[in-house]
Amino acid sequence: MSPNLKRLFFLYILFIFMAAEASAIGFERREEPEKEYSIYTFPAPIAIPGVQNVIVVGTLINNIKVPWIKDGYFDIIGGLGWGEGSKWFEGKKFKGGGLAILDFPLISSNFTFSPSIEYVELFTYPISERGINSDPDKTLYLLGERAYSFIGELSYYFFNKQLELFYTYFKVDFDPYGYVDYKENFINAGNAGMSDHPHVDRFGILIDDTDNRRDPRIGYSIQFDRWDWPSRWKEEASFFQYDLDISGYIPIQEQKLILVANQFFSTSKIKTPGQDVLG
Repeated sequence: MSPNLKRLFFLYILFIFMAAEASAIGFERREEPEKEYSIYTFPAPIAIPGVQNVIVVGTLINNIKVPWIKDGYFDIIGGLGWGEGSKWFEGKKFKGGGLAILDFPLISSNFTFSPSIEYVELFTYPISERGINSDPDKTLYLLGERAYSFIGELSYYFFNKQLELFYTYFKVDFDPYGYVDYKENFINAGNAGMSDHPHVDRFGILIDDTDNRRDPRIGYSIQFDRWDWPSRWKEEASFFQYDLDISGYIPIQEQKLILVANQFFSTSKIKTPGQDVLG
């Protein structure tokens, strides 16, 4: 970690101790209204400039009761999308759909599972350069003709969900079309050596010492993630990624004006270096 990042980190640690000092026993959760079953349907236009334009129609179902578990509730969100590709998929139609179950309680409301599945036809996945000397104008694009993605997350909560331990599994099965590198060279799937079933593991811990997990107005949160990324094409290295996200919430005017401070750190460690495809 660079000296400047260390200074910022220590400043945030100082902020956390100062904020905690304002409350002798930490930050109590605000009382929440009684949970009510509800359904929302909404349209959502999504645009990735130069890549894809999509219209999504989604539905969110809140607070579905699990009768055999005390305080056991979960949510469901799903949607369908249509659109047109651009650039490499100019004139071709895009379509996709997804369904996710959020925080389904297993043996108690503190132990939850969140699975999801998505399907897309014709997709472009942009990847920016990483590193402190990276060029923000350089982007690599993974291209696929169709794909299924499967995600499952296990979470265990302590102290009224102020401490969370979690593990997330990401799995993709897709038909690769190729990719466009940072110099805008197109490499087809065969020459690129693209994996058609990569999977990613994530382990993490979240400290959420705020007055409300979804709508914090005082307190702080610290989240640490460790990602295990595979090589998705020959040139890409496989690597570990470590993320640290620190946020603080300071009320300026009660219930009306909140000052939010955030600092994000990320670093990585290469497991296996990539190969030179173009030579």
